Amino acid sequence: MSSKNSILLLTSVALGAAGTWGALAALAPARVLGEAYRIFFFEFPSALLATGLFTLTLAAGLLYLRTRSLRWDGVAEGSARLGLLFCTITLLTGVLFARETWYEHQNLYWTWDPIETSTLSMWFVYAGLLTLRRAVEEPEARARLSAVLGVFGYVSVPMTYLSTRIAGFSLHPTSASIGLEPPMWGVAVLMVASLAGFSMAALRWEWQASGGRG
Repeated sequence: MSSKNSILLLTSVALGAAGTWGALAALAPARVLGEAYRIFFFEFPSALLATGLFTLTLAAGLLYLRTRSLRWDGVAEGSARLGLLFCTITLLTGVLFARETWYEHQNLYWTWDPIETSTLSMWFVYAGLLTLRRAVEEPEARARLSAVLGVFGYVSVPMTYLSTRIAGFSLHPTSASIGLEPPMWGVAVLMVASLAGFSMAALRWEWQASGGRG
């Protein structure tokens, strides 16, 4: 691992430790949701990073189709793997958040809310893309097929954010309904920065391992 990657990774760990301490210990309970809102500091950054990484999968796939460089295929695969990891965290923390806030009296974890359902659909799209990669042995064919699927599969990303407008309803909370205050947003930014730094370090390693520079 290069010195730049080591610094980036250590910085990410420090930011994550500070953000976790703030989320779980330093911040006061929220006005509306009390202690349960602390799950938000893990759900929101994960959802944001999943979206960004799946967007990178799309961009890297398009660059592969243009240049035919397998280095871009490596970036597309790495970003899809990381995006799927953060999407999984989003789903798990999301159902816990819903159970502790909106569905507590019904003893429910899942209600097929538009955002829940569309996020699960997005998870299946990228899980399917990575599974299909394992089934194709020839590198060029695998890269080409993955890039095309990454382009069409990306439709699931904006659909997740448009799902509530299309459906016309959602039980998913907004920042206003949670009652977040400025210091709370500061902790959320720390968590986003930590996960972004970790992702950058992982993708830089992927690029360098495939022969890229920087």
